[in-house]
Formats: sequence, C-alpha cells, structure tokens
Amino acid sequence: MSTMTDNWAAALPGISLDDLNRAAARLSRVDRKYLVREGDVAGILAELSDARVLDVDGCRSTRYASLYCDTPQLDAFHLAGLCRRRRFKVRTRSYEAGDEFLEVKWKDGRGVTHKVRQPLCGPITSPPSQRFVETSLENAGIRCAVNTLEPVLQTGYARTTLLLPGDEARATIDSDLAWTSATGSARVNGMSIIETKAGSRLTSLDLILHRHRYRALPMSKYGVGMVVTRPGLPAEKWHRTLRLLESTIS
Repeated sequence: MSTMTDNWAAALPGISLDDLNRAAARLSRVDRKYLVREGDVAGILAELSDARVLDVDGCRSTRYASLYCDTPQLDAFHLAGLCRRRRFKVRTRSYEAGDEFLEVKWKDGRGVTHKVRQPLCGPITSPPSQRFVETSLENAGIRCAVNTLEPVLQTGYARTTLLLPGDEARATIDSDLAWTSATGSARVNGMSIIETKAGSRLTSLDLILHRHRYRALPMSKYGVGMVVTRPGLPAEKWHRTLRLLESTIS
C-alpha cells in the first residue's frame, strides 16, 4: 500500500479483531467494490470521520493469500460471470500471521453475500474439507460436484480493514494485487480495490466515493484473475472492469 495511505492509517485509532467482529462481523452483507487510483485513496479515506482501523499486533496492513477452487467445468466462474442468482466460491485463505481457513461464499436470491469458514484442516480434496464445503453449499440450496473441486487460481494482496461505526459496517482497501494460475500470472499496478461490506443502504464511504466520481462495479478477484491469466475465457460481466484495468496489468 502507498506511503500516503500508510500514514493515514497510522493516524487513525485502532481496533482489535475481536472488537471489529463484535461491531460489524458482516458474514452476511451487501458488497460494493470500487477500483480507485492509488493516488486518490488517501484523500478519499481522509474524509471519513470516526473510522477505526484494524490493528493486529501493531500492524495495520497485512498480506492475504487465497487459493480458489473450482470444478473442471469452472462452474463457480461461469455462475458468477453470468450473474446467476445463486452462485458460490470455495477458497482457502492464509494470513500473514499464519492462520489458515477454508471458506465458502455464496449469494442468495436477494443478492446478499454470505460466508462461512472453518480452520483449514487439510487440502480441498480431504474428506473433512469436502464435508464442510458440501454441507455449506447444500444449506445454501446450491448443487456442486464437490468431489471434483481443485485449485485453479492463487491471489495475493495487501489489505487494510476499517470499521465504519455509524454504519455498523466494515470496509477494506486492497492493493498490490497479483494472480497466478497454471497458465499465467499478472499483477495490478497503481490501482486499489475499496470494498464496503454493509447492509442495503450506502455507507458513508460509499457516499464519499460517489462524490469523487467513483462508482461500484463488478470486481471479483477470482473472476477477473481467471480471465487475465487463462486466455480464452470469456470476459462475462467483468468486461468493463477489465477495460479499466487494461493499462495497469503487467
């Protein structure tokens, strides 16, 4: 993350992970994602009042690594790209501190994102992992050949997480995004992803972003990363996002 944003985050009051989860766990939420020029991030965030920044052992930005899994037919990719009402993602997530989780995300018929997770206890092909994924998707009313899931895309990025107290919401700022798949790799330069995780109403940060002429757009790290690193995949609903990113990807 840029030095300007680091300085801004350092000036905010901190909040622990436990307190953040109590105030705004947001495992069920409406996500809004914005592609923002890195040079604009600090100025936008400086307009927030009363925000607090996640502080873990003195660190206000941490590296994330996610490994996305899909079927051989790329069901998760196509369901998301075609905006199917019930779609899902399965991934493992590793944190800089060493914690690892298996996560299942899905959208319901109202467009609300849900997420469940458990500590990673083996690869996606292990029986405990497959049982967790299968049960989670069945409970969400989603069918998937769980026994065919396999890793298809690795992502890495730096994240700073905010609590927006008045909105009972959280927001994340991701930078230095990179993808790796079996067929290629890519990195985003000079752009950050700001995401608000809230209820149906716009948060104070959404309104600030709108004043700066940024609008939410489809931005799936998984979907976009697959298109960028796997030639031949259709752009699906991410065509506008890919146009905006075209000059920033190396």
